[in-house]
Amino acid sequence: MLTKEKHSAMRQKQLTSSILNNSQDVIIIINSDGIIKQVSPSFCQLIGVKYEHVIHQPLIKFINTAAYKKIKASLSHELNNSHQWQGEFNVQHAINKRNIPVYVKINKFTDHNKNNNIQYSIIATDLTTIKEIDRLIHINHHDTLTGLPNRTALSNRLNAELKMQYTAQHKFAVLFIDLDNFKRINDNYGHQTGDKVLKVTANKLRNSVKKNDMIARLAGDEFIAIINPAAGHEDVLQTCERILSVLQQPIIIEKHRLTINASLGCYYVHPNKQQTIDEILSQADIAMYKAKIAGKGCIIECNSF
Repeated sequence: MLTKEKHSAMRQKQLTSSILNNSQDVIIIINSDGIIKQVSPSFCQLIGVKYEHVIHQPLIKFINTAAYKKIKASLSHELNNSHQWQGEFNVQHAINKRNIPVYVKINKFTDHNKNNNIQYSIIATDLTTIKEIDRLIHINHHDTLTGLPNRTALSNRLNAELKMQYTAQHKFAVLFIDLDNFKRINDNYGHQTGDKVLKVTANKLRNSVKKNDMIARLAGDEFIAIINPAAGHEDVLQTCERILSVLQQPIIIEKHRLTINASLGCYYVHPNKQQTIDEILSQADIAMYKAKIAGKGCIIECNSF
């Protein structure tokens, strides 16, 4: 006949087994030597290893050792001081050696049923799907060549700025930047060199504006800058001049010394004008073409601040 304590222990064991077997998240219990004492089937599925080849094996055998070395000191410190650690980590698939990103929570505890042995519970969530969604969103909103926000991201930002104007009543500036005579670079040095010039140009533009501002690639050699907040006319004008000055600095590509100029059109977006995104970009575009007509390499403002 089962005693009350044995019956309770048996029920506890059944409950633990049920949790392990039905959890979508990875659950692992290791001892102080890092040996796996209990493990959920989800971990075996994740790394492509049978249960019998995982249980009683060192956990280090199934994780990315290079990634572990980077967090080892922090992990040990946190577990020794607060008895818990959480963060992102990689485990490795046994067959294809693919790194699998997981979000891990580790807790250090004392097992009073086993001579007060130190053990660690690990719960890990597979981030592969989330990472893939993030990657697809990034691709959908960024230019593949330069890494800059693309037209979709630009439209989203302009929509957000226009909505903010209803409450904040602020002004912001939209700059239309077009490289002068860029076709000559493609014709004279080839499209690969042209692509490299666009990448360098993108980095120059990023470094020419404040963190809150936005640089986007519209198409080809056309870029858009959103300057917000626009503290004043002088502030915007200084940014425009800085952009042209930085772009005019020579670019060295494969021993070729290339000098690029740009024409810049500036349009100030005032609150309560009820303009569409296309209308705003069109006004900045018109100002840019006026800069081209005026002799290129200059700034034309479409309206007053």
